[in-house]
Amino acid sequence: MKCSPFFNVHEYPGNTMAADKISPTKAIDTFLSFIRVTIEQIWYHLEVYPHESFSEYMFYQLQVYSSRHPAVIGYTDELMSNLRKMANEGILLKLYIEVYEADSKKYSVGFSFRNSLLFEQLKNDTQFLEYGESQFSFDSFLLINNLKSFLFSVIQELNLIEKQPLKEAGNFKILVSTTDDVEMSKDDKWILERTYDEDNRENSLAFKDVKIKSFKEVKLRYLNIEGYIAGY
Repeated sequence: MKCSPFFNVHEYPGNTMAADKISPTKAIDTFLSFIRVTIEQIWYHLEVYPHESFSEYMFYQLQVYSSRHPAVIGYTDELMSNLRKMANEGILLKLYIEVYEADSKKYSVGFSFRNSLLFEQLKNDTQFLEYGESQFSFDSFLLINNLKSFLFSVIQELNLIEKQPLKEAGNFKILVSTTDDVEMSKDDKWILERTYDEDNRENSLAFKDVKIKSFKEVKLRYLNIEGYIAGY
């Protein structure tokens, strides 16, 4: 059963007849491509993997890096497949990338997608992804420019954060908060957390000697993104 969308695309600035319009499916594709690139920049700049294993290319007119290692590519493909499933179901809420040296946490990067009406719509209308541009559309120019600004902010903060050379190879965990029950993966680098754990995680940051920098926010109503990087 198709439900009326919770929001009106015509409310958003820049959404004119002359603008390039994309369907809900393509909006999700654009969002996930951005997430993949962002995760790889975190791996690169925080030296989770050697710089020599990355290739340089341009994304949204920004210089970015992507791993060439087959195992990393395979892991990232699987990660994005899981995130796509959660995004399509409208249950993706928060995403954390934590970088460790041995058992000591060095960095935490977090992203929140709370109150994104696109995900709320997807959670309540499983057929929303079937809408074409003629039925419901988003302004691709506005979306991409907001994601580009956010990505630039991430890269800038990754470059500015005080880094201590890792004495040994770094490792990481990716944690995901959802608005629903999701089966936990056996992979210790892919951990799913329930929503009620997230407030505890955020509150705990206030009691630790950490340096926290916030990223530029995306506020499109249908897609809201907040984020931070913390150095321990």
